[in-house]
Amino acid sequence: GMVGVDAMTTASAAVFKAGHWSLRNVQIFAITPDQIRVTRVAEMPWSVPLLPDTLRSFAHPTRTMTLLTLWQSYRDLQSGALNMNRVALAFWRRVSYPWVGLVMILLAVPFVTRNPRGGGLAARIMAGLVLGLGFHFLTEMSGYISVSGGIPPLAATVLPIAFFAAVAGLLHRFT
Repeated sequence: GMVGVDAMTTASAAVFKAGHWSLRNVQIFAITPDQIRVTRVAEMPWSVPLLPDTLRSFAHPTRTMTLLTLWQSYRDLQSGALNMNRVALAFWRRVSYPWVGLVMILLAVPFVTRNPRGGGLAARIMAGLVLGLGFHFLTEMSGYISVSGGIPPLAATVLPIAFFAAVAGLLHRFT
């Protein structure tokens, strides 16, 4: 699994001072066909274009971030060295929460406003469950595809909502 690896570097700590990173207690393992050479250094510069706040966002779970923190992390990561769809997806999902609730209500209304004497209660309950589970499944799957880089986070958030809003519109039109 390490084909193409010619060196590995480990450090006990990374420190950010005066706008630059440095690594402390560094061990560099140089891998050659004949041997592995170990070099130890007390401190060395680390050339990585990330700010400490951006690195902190990797360890911070997005579900506990405020909308403002998500926006700042999203903006920093989109314009920086990394494109983190995880943060972008969390931001767009948080913004779309009110729309998700509205679409779910619009999907449910045709099933509960129908006259109960008309029959088919079990079929309406089952259809409602299938639609609700389908909405949840499509939303989650589009999120996973987005995080893996398959589709943009905004599209992964908006497309399932738009699709099920259209389904809700058809249900209202024909019931």
